[in-house]
Amino acid sequence: MHLLNRIVLSVFVFSLSVLANAANLRESVCYIQKSSDGSTDKSEQIVDALRENSYINASKRFKDNYEHGFSGSGFVIKDSNGKLIVVTNKHVVGSFKHVDLNFEVDGATVKYSHCPVFYTSQNVDLAFVGFPSESVKAIPLPINASRPKDGSEVWSVGFPSLDHAPSWQIGKGIVSNNSVKNEHFGNVDSISVIQHTAQIHFGSSGGPLLVKKGEDDYEVVGINTWKAIFRENTGFSVPVEEIVKAMNNEPTAAASNTAASNKIAKQFLDDAKSGNVDMSKYISDEYVLSLDKNAVSSLIKTSSTQRKSELRNEDPMTVLKRMLADKLLNLNDDINKVELESVVDDADGFKSAYTYKNKKSELIWKNGVEGLQIANSSASVNDIIKDPSESIFFEPGWTFQLDFGTQLPMTSISGNHFMIMPSITFGKIGFLGWCLGYGWDYVHMPGKGEWSDFGIDDGPITERKEKHIDLNYRMGVQFPLALGASRKQFVMPFVLGSAGYELGGFDYESAFQAGYHIGLRYGWKMEKVEALMISAEFHRKRTNYFDWDIDDDMDADGCDLTRHSYLEIHLSVGF
Repeated sequence: MHLLNRIVLSVFVFSLSVLANAANLRESVCYIQKSSDGSTDKSEQIVDALRENSYINASKRFKDNYEHGFSGSGFVIKDSNGKLIVVTNKHVVGSFKHVDLNFEVDGATVKYSHCPVFYTSQNVDLAFVGFPSESVKAIPLPINASRPKDGSEVWSVGFPSLDHAPSWQIGKGIVSNNSVKNEHFGNVDSISVIQHTAQIHFGSSGGPLLVKKGEDDYEVVGINTWKAIFRENTGFSVPVEEIVKAMNNEPTAAASNTAASNKIAKQFLDDAKSGNVDMSKYISDEYVLSLDKNAVSSLIKTSSTQRKSELRNEDPMTVLKRMLADKLLNLNDDINKVELESVVDDADGFKSAYTYKNKKSELIWKNGVEGLQIANSSASVNDIIKDPSESIFFEPGWTFQLDFGTQLPMTSISGNHFMIMPSITFGKIGFLGWCLGYGWDYVHMPGKGEWSDFGIDDGPITERKEKHIDLNYRMGVQFPLALGASRKQFVMPFVLGSAGYELGGFDYESAFQAGYHIGLRYGWKMEKVEALMISAEFHRKRTNYFDWDIDDDMDADGCDLTRHSYLEIHLSVGF
C-alpha cells in the first residue's frame, strides 16, 4: 500500500512539475497580433485592384495578410547584449513595422502594444521584435544551439488557431529528421531545418521547439515554421543556430547602411541587368502600399505573362514588388545601356540616379526593417508603370458597351431617329454590335408628272411623315488614344460599316439599308463604371426604296429617297 502511495505521489509530483513548467512557459511564449499603422486602409486599394483584375485568390491572400488580427506565435530570449526580445517567423509579422505581443499568465492576458519589428532576415524565415519599454515581466527561454538527434523527444509550444482565435497548446513528438534541405526552406547550400512530429497547426508559426534539460527546464532548439499538408505529424523548424547567426553576424536593429549605399545602388542595377535575380528584396512594402487602385491595375496589366502567372500562385505582395522593380529602370528598350550616375546619402538612406542618354530616373532608398530598400522614385507612378507599348494606345477596360443616341438628318429629308446600341469591344481596336432605332422622316413626295412612268399619280408636292424601325448590324475599328498623365481620359476615332433593315414607311414592309460611319468618341475612366463616353459621327446610308439598278436621279423637289446623310450623337457607358 505504501509502495502504491509512493508511485501515485511520484506521478502527482511529476505532473505538478510539468504543469508548473508549463505555467512558466506561458510567461515566455506569446501570440502576436499586427498593430494598426494605417496599412489596412492602404491595402484595400490593392485588394480591390486584384479582385477587379480577376485575381480573386490573390486578393483574398492579400486581405488575410493585412486585415486579420491574429497572426502567429513568438517566444522571449535574451539577445547578445542581454536585452529581452521576441523571436518569431518573418511571415508572422509580414510587412508590419509594429505588432502587439500577448501573454496568457494566470488566466489573464498581459499585452505589450505597438512593439517594434526591428529585424527580419533576408535568408530565412526569422524576425526579431522588441518590447516598447524596459518594464517587461516576461521570462526568457534558454537556447541550445546544438541540433537534437534523430529520435529525441521535442515539445512544440504556441497559440494555434481555434475558431479563428489563438489557443494555448503544448505538443509532444520526436525528431524524425534533424537536417532537411529543400528550396522551400531557404538556400539549400546553407540552410537545413529540423523535421519533427510534435503538433503544430495554423497559428503555431513562430513558437519554440523545445527539448528538456533535466526534469524541469526547457531549452529552445528551433522555431516552428512549416507544416507538411501532404503528410501526417510532419512539422519543420528553423534551427536555433540561425538565431545565433543573426544576433552575432547580422544587425539586430535597422542600422544605417549609408556607407555601403554606392554598392547597393550598383548591385541593384547589376541584378536588374542579369534578369535572373528576385528583385522584390529591393522594394519596400510602403512603396507598393502607396499605389492607388488605378496604379496597381496598370501595374498588373502592363506586366509580363510570367509575373501575372506568379501573382496567381505566390505571395501577392512579393510579386507586386517584382512587377514594380521591373518598371523602375524602364528608361529604354535595352536595360544594359542604363548607367549609375550618382549616389547621394541623406539622414534616412540615400538617393541613386540612373541614366540612359538624356533620360534620368532617381530612386529614393530608406532604412527599414529589411534594411535599405526603395521607398519612392522621382518619376511619377504613371511614368514608372507606363509600358512603351502603352505610351499611345489606351486599353479599354470594358467588353460590353451600351449606347444611347439620336440621328439628325443632313440631307433634304428631315426628321429624327432615336436608338439604343449594345456592343462589345475586343483587342483594343475591334468593335461590333447591334443598333435598334425608332424614328420618322418627313419626306417631300413628287409633284405633277414627276414619276408618272412609275405609276405614281400626278399631283402637287406633298410632305409625308414616315415612321419606321431600324435594325442594323455594325462592325468596325476604333483607335483609343490616352490623354494626359493620369490616362483617365481618352479620345477614340472610329470607322464602322453597317447593314440591316428598315421596317415601315412608304407603304412597304421592309427595306435593306447599308452605310458607313466616321466619328470621334471622347471618354473618361470612372469608378463605378469602366468608362463614360460621348461621341459624334457622320453616317451615310443607302436604302433600296426602289430598285438600285434604275436611274439614280430619282429626286423630286430635291428629295433623294435612296441616299441619306445623318449626324449621330451618342452617350455611351462601358462596363
